[in-house]
Amino acid sequence: MWIIKMNMPLMLMSLVGGGMIVIVVLLKKIFGRFLPKRLFPLLWICVLIRLLLPFSLSTPFNLTSLPDWKLPVFFERFAESTEVIVQAGTAGQTAETNVTEDRQIAYTTTNEVTQSALPALQWNWATIRMVGTLLLGGFLFWRYTQTRRKFDDSILIEDDERVCSILEERNVRAEVYLNDQIQGPLVSGVLRPLIFLPASLDFRDPELLRNILLHECAHIRRRDNLMKLAALLALCIHWFNPLVWLMVNWISRDLEEACDETVLTILDVQQRQSYARALIQMSRKRLKFAWNYCAFSRNEVERRVRSITTYQPLKKIMMAGCLGLLVCFTMITVAAAQTPFSSELSSMCSSADSRFMLEAELTRDLNLPSTQEIRSRADQALIQVLRENPQDGLNALREKAATALAAEFHAEPRAFHIDAYLNLSEEKLDQEYREHELIYDHERYTYQEKKVRVMEDKMAGRYSTQSDGQIDVYIHRDDRGEIVEVKTYIVK
Repeated sequence: MWIIKMNMPLMLMSLVGGGMIVIVVLLKKIFGRFLPKRLFPLLWICVLIRLLLPFSLSTPFNLTSLPDWKLPVFFERFAESTEVIVQAGTAGQTAETNVTEDRQIAYTTTNEVTQSALPALQWNWATIRMVGTLLLGGFLFWRYTQTRRKFDDSILIEDDERVCSILEERNVRAEVYLNDQIQGPLVSGVLRPLIFLPASLDFRDPELLRNILLHECAHIRRRDNLMKLAALLALCIHWFNPLVWLMVNWISRDLEEACDETVLTILDVQQRQSYARALIQMSRKRLKFAWNYCAFSRNEVERRVRSITTYQPLKKIMMAGCLGLLVCFTMITVAAAQTPFSSELSSMCSSADSRFMLEAELTRDLNLPSTQEIRSRADQALIQVLRENPQDGLNALREKAATALAAEFHAEPRAFHIDAYLNLSEEKLDQEYREHELIYDHERYTYQEKKVRVMEDKMAGRYSTQSDGQIDVYIHRDDRGEIVEVKTYIVK
């Protein structure tokens, strides 16, 4: 069962997206020399999808699950678990009840304070995020309009056979302009891309002109400006995440390298050398806030030229490996995390025929409504397992309970976490303890007539502490819940 919801919190999107950014950067740093340059923009697309779309996909392959452990639920469970700890004898029960009431009162007070402060904190943080988004978005738009003014006096190149032939060869429909205010060629626009060439360009060099136009046509065919726009949108939304700022710079670099590699696939050895010379000749100092455009740049020109001179056509085995890497990274994108959900499913279920009680929780979101009908169905399934398997041990019961719930709710058994506890009365537990010389009397435990400081029986949910004592006792049980060992440690 695959469930998709468009309700992932922004902070979780930013957290998962930040982790993916780190993965891509590490891949680039460690294996960048061996992997094709065109792979990295595809990986960045996966990152941008995670940062921009608040989708949450619940599948059997989710890497993490985030149940909605709200503060009240946590304290309620803490109080419930406290009631099960030590309830032997009237005095012990009274003392435990008082402790529980005190903790419930403390919870109520804490919860009231938290509930009164939490909305204000959430409102303040939401306001800060919104203000930051608007300020950064406004600043980037202002920079864009300032830069666009440089293009107002551009001259359209018409009827140039060399320019038209290259555009037709690459099947690109775009207008080409000359501009005397830019230092290097660039592509502007997303829906209607335009190519701008510097007025200082030497049109007498046909190879230089061809290499420049091939590079800019590759940007247009690859929709690189659209990807840069998506990166800026992600930056405006996640401006508080420093990894997103890093991502924008890396995307700009990787798009240029991927564009170089795209051009190299249609060039022979001599033409590649000419392309490298054109790259050096037309490189320029990178302009600030030039994220809006695709252009030749001096930024890491030496590394790009080195990549051009060592370029080798992609082999089939490398293509298969890159495809596998892309698929794996895509799965990480969609299944790295899911929106926090309520994990509660069943009540604590027991049967007179079994030594155990069972309780079920969800490990991933199954989109089940929190209704009494759902809880009743889960309870009936667990009770049926207990009735039909009275002699089974703990592990077998957990496995059969998960299988029964999977059949009931049409999911995989891993979607359910089964908690199991001993279903024994106080008299039966005390009898078992006495058989192993562990006796509860006068509001404390003694073992072989020695005072017990700590007594723990995890499977039975028993835990007792005293400020003084000569020995610590730990009860170990087998899969059937029978006591197999009593470990003791002398208190020094």
